[in-house]
Amino acid sequence: MPSVGASAPWDYGSVNVVHSWSPSQWLYSYLQLYRLYTRDESLFLKCEILNMLNRTLPIPLIAAKASMACFLNSLLREWFDWSIRESREIEIVTAEGNIIVPLHRYSKAGRHQYLYPAYFETKGMKVAIEFDELYRKLIAHIETSQTTASAKEKFSHRVLDSVKVIEEVLHFRAGDFTGSARTPKTFIEAEQQLIIGHSFHPSPKSREGFSAEDRLRFCPELKGKFPLAWFAVDPSLIYKRSSKSFDASAWVDELLESDTQLSSYDSAFDLYPMHPWQARHLMTLPSVKAHVDAGKIQFLGEHGENWYPTSSVRSIYRASSPYMLKTSLSVRLTNSMRNLLIKEVDRGLQVHDVFQSTHGQKLLKDYPNFKVLFEPAYWALMDTEGKPIDESIVVCRENPFQANVHQAFVLATLTQDNPCEEQTCIGQYVKEYARAEQIDEAAASIAWFEAYLTQVLEPFLMAQAEYGILLGAHQQNILVEIKDYLPSGVSFRDCQGTGYSEYGYAQLKDEVESFDIENGNILPNEMAHILFVYYLIINATFNVISTLGQNSAVSEDTLIENLRLKVEHLLKLEPKDPSCLRHLLNSTKIMHKGNFLCSIQDINENTSDYPLAIYTAIDNPLVRN
Repeated sequence: MPSVGASAPWDYGSVNVVHSWSPSQWLYSYLQLYRLYTRDESLFLKCEILNMLNRTLPIPLIAAKASMACFLNSLLREWFDWSIRESREIEIVTAEGNIIVPLHRYSKAGRHQYLYPAYFETKGMKVAIEFDELYRKLIAHIETSQTTASAKEKFSHRVLDSVKVIEEVLHFRAGDFTGSARTPKTFIEAEQQLIIGHSFHPSPKSREGFSAEDRLRFCPELKGKFPLAWFAVDPSLIYKRSSKSFDASAWVDELLESDTQLSSYDSAFDLYPMHPWQARHLMTLPSVKAHVDAGKIQFLGEHGENWYPTSSVRSIYRASSPYMLKTSLSVRLTNSMRNLLIKEVDRGLQVHDVFQSTHGQKLLKDYPNFKVLFEPAYWALMDTEGKPIDESIVVCRENPFQANVHQAFVLATLTQDNPCEEQTCIGQYVKEYARAEQIDEAAASIAWFEAYLTQVLEPFLMAQAEYGILLGAHQQNILVEIKDYLPSGVSFRDCQGTGYSEYGYAQLKDEVESFDIENGNILPNEMAHILFVYYLIINATFNVISTLGQNSAVSEDTLIENLRLKVEHLLKLEPKDPSCLRHLLNSTKIMHKGNFLCSIQDINENTSDYPLAIYTAIDNPLVRN
């Protein structure tokens, strides 16, 4: 066996990549170290081995480890034909043999940690298998009533695409995820730091429709940047909508005025901003081509200062702009094509109206550290029949993060496993808080979680329980303010995912003229409970619990109990609609969005007739046995 580090490494930041070793040599070395790890009881030696493994593994294997964790977390939460051996190994029995995945840490919140590689066991013999073989065996093994060979093939390609993107990002960014660089300093740094993606998705970084050049220019994890593309458009072809208290046209003028590299455009036509990739796509649409041929649309090219993609890819940011922009992007990212729909962007206008109402203003007064990034206006081009073109929609979103004055960080980045070192962003905050307060890390972890419960979770729970406002607050839509290493406030973004309970609709309808029963976001209680609990609790809060529980300073059981106590406390305040809080405390099962099932069945989530069809029931850890 070659000694670890025997060849001269090429240095990508802190990740030393030994290019002369074959994958089999690396696996052999890894396995030898793993055997030493499992035999030796010295905690010091175990930590040294884990550190050495992360620092010396080649980037392709680091990408494979991270991808395997997301793939398996998604699968094991939605599909139940597996077991855990006494040897702390996941076992999946297939027709050809048993797939074995060693567990490093089991999580009640569902985000387990695994040891790499997995094994394939036949006739008592174990053979190490890399992730590409593991996912192919699992995809071949799993059958559902709606799975087809074609869907499986597409799924397999998306998983591979995601692994390649993560590998590409690690080559490009490895030095950014060590030491003091772990915790972001600005809003856009946090957006760019989400390099792995959804921890419960089998292909978290699939970018179907982007070329390698597109990824480099348009993806946040690769620090993409670009000017806006601009069209000059006959005003009669622009579908303009805004909330009651917002000017539907002035926001584009404000964009122009805030960009020092743009000059005025003297024309009877309106200037129309667009994401450059989507602008190219629009020029291929028959209706847009017809308008161009008729002289009613002119493509002006790319102009102005650089914009930066945020973690959703289709939303973009410029520090000197009063607004961010969210556009349709005809690329499949994770579960769906990212084209906006008119009914979705109408919800953004509703949210602005709701928070101008008496009830909305009271909620903001109750929680002064809670903010909403409103989306009060949008434009769309109209086709030759006078109907809005979904692919052309551009939304204006308020930008409170100008000139680095005020900052908040996307929760998904704070909870993300650091593929290059053991420490997460939250783990780093906990260490720094413990050091500053001269307390142990267990006490610091509990303090961090209590601040999260009060500053982040409570405003969302009470928006539902007191006002019937259902904010789709998953990890990527929650922006956490940090002060002295603890959560100190929260902002919510992406208003298209906002709904209202029947109680909320009854309370708000007289003040909010933009409410429309036909929009589909006035929800019966059962659906409201499922969606609200999934986004805010399963997707967001359970990931915070898993992250804090990783360093073993505090147990997940303790954090889950503290979450339960917080919900019980809110119930004691006697909110007007306690049904969702009671559902959260008392339902033995809660519903999780089935990203794996959605992917293996090739379902486009955004256009599904029945979105709840991909949800599966999981055990509710808040229910006391």
